[in-house]
Amino acid sequence: MRKLNMPKEEKKKIATERKIAREALRERFGYAVVDTKKLEIANWTVEPSCIFAGRGEHPKRGKWKRGPREQDIILNLSPNSPMLLANGKAESGNLKKCTLPNGRTNSLEK
Repeated sequence: MRKLNMPKEEKKKIATERKIAREALRERFGYAVVDTKKLEIANWTVEPSCIFAGRGEHPKRGKWKRGPREQDIILNLSPNSPMLLANGKAESGNLKKCTLPNGRTNSLEK
């Protein structure tokens, strides 16, 4: 059923469910504990690959916008903390050198 054809109560119900789900994700991923203080993370979500919409007569309008790949995301963690893998499991192991996009090296866990 299209959203335009839904009754107002149904739209409100869906909006409330989406808000609850978004807040649950924010509670799980949107905060970090630094020196025993809970701090909010500003950009904890990423946009998937999609067609770029832009505003007005943007030169890239209608072009494919590539989203971040797994190797594009770098977590700034302490060396002794377990590294979260893409499947959500934690792994601790030896440190390895990693070359960052700007050419600098950084030690990250496997």
